[in-house]
Amino acid sequence: VRELRTQIDFLQRPGFGFTEEQQEKIRQMAESVLSGMPEGMARETISRILQLGSLPVHGTKEDPRSRRTALEEILSDVAREEKRQAVESIKQGLLERTRRWRTRTTRKGIPAFRWASFIRVLYYTGLRPSDACLLFRSEVKNGAVELMPEKTSRARKKVSFLADPSLLPVLDALPEDPSGLFFPDFAALFRKNNSALTAGFSALLQKAGLPSGSMQLYALRHNFVTCQIDSGADLEDVSAAVGHVSTSTTGEFYYHGRRRVSLPGMAPI
Repeated sequence: VRELRTQIDFLQRPGFGFTEEQQEKIRQMAESVLSGMPEGMARETISRILQLGSLPVHGTKEDPRSRRTALEEILSDVAREEKRQAVESIKQGLLERTRRWRTRTTRKGIPAFRWASFIRVLYYTGLRPSDACLLFRSEVKNGAVELMPEKTSRARKKVSFLADPSLLPVLDALPEDPSGLFFPDFAALFRKNNSALTAGFSALLQKAGLPSGSMQLYALRHNFVTCQIDSGADLEDVSAAVGHVSTSTTGEFYYHGRRRVSLPGMAPI
């Protein structure tokens, strides 16, 4: 710990290559490492921080790694670990507390009005249900959504897009939770049993007089892609918004609208 604090002080020196914002992130990261990170992860992170001083300020063609790029990688890993810990910390007792809410509830214990908000978020963002469960308030800023989906977290691929104007009132109406999540009850339910969301949604469909298997939550992601493209959005922009690596995935598997093609005219006969 003493060596880490010495290194943190060393990294704050002018001319070391970090901006003021990055220096502040280093200080915050150090506190996170020392306060509650699992020992194995903490030791690995400390080791990586201590190695920053041996890296060049600017990368080269042969070795593009630099102090700044290495720092961003560490910050990304620490942020992912903090998010995992936050979700784990709210699991215990959260479902029981949810069941006590004096509101109209589904058989899975989550109030119907919470389901309505959750479905609207999926509809307006095209997020995977798992990512909507783990959506933090800090990931929605200035009318934009920026997060690192769990599916692409290992590749550190972020998703960023402007939020639909109709989405913001939905999020603003949700009560704040100490975890920082918009849907801590859904996060706890998903972590305990990821098929429970499907069962809860099926129960809602039955209450609405629809066949329980007529629609899946994930279909709202397909619907988002289809509506955006049919409204004139560029395929590449839509693909980036939903976090696809290739536009072919978006166009071939997620778009279900009318495919309009331009054909040359036929020669007269």
